[in-house]
Amino acid sequence: MKTVLYQMGKVLLFLLPLVLGMIGLWALGEVPLLDALFSCINMYVLNYGDTPENVFVELARWLAPITTVSGIVLALRSIRDQVRCLVRYCLGDGVAVYGPVESRDLLVARLGRHGIQGGDKLLPARQYILLGRCPAEGQGQLQRFHRITCPRPGGR
Repeated sequence: MKTVLYQMGKVLLFLLPLVLGMIGLWALGEVPLLDALFSCINMYVLNYGDTPENVFVELARWLAPITTVSGIVLALRSIRDQVRCLVRYCLGDGVAVYGPVESRDLLVARLGRHGIQGGDKLLPARQYILLGRCPAEGQGQLQRFHRITCPRPGGR
């Protein structure tokens, strides 16, 4: 439940400059709807050239580029994590750990550079560690884990 709320919070923060800009341009500034929407979207790429009409537009003008940069950083972080897992798999020493977040983080830290945090999806690894009890709805996924054979890179 917390992860759903966290994801919804990220989406709402990403849309906050759009909402503020629409309030300032369309609702208070009486700019036509499509023109206001176009101006708000342009704020995300630093392309708003007019002087702000009110405080809502000024806030949106400052928050939109910050939101864009945050989104780019999150995307690059995700790509970095995927590349790191792939490199560990190719080296043949990756250990993917699945389970509750607290114990998973602790075990990955103890594994050092060999540890890979398993999230909701199956990652390529040499070994898999499943922590905690498997719920009834996860039994099919657990059996899928048992059927996986991971060839070692380089034929070792």
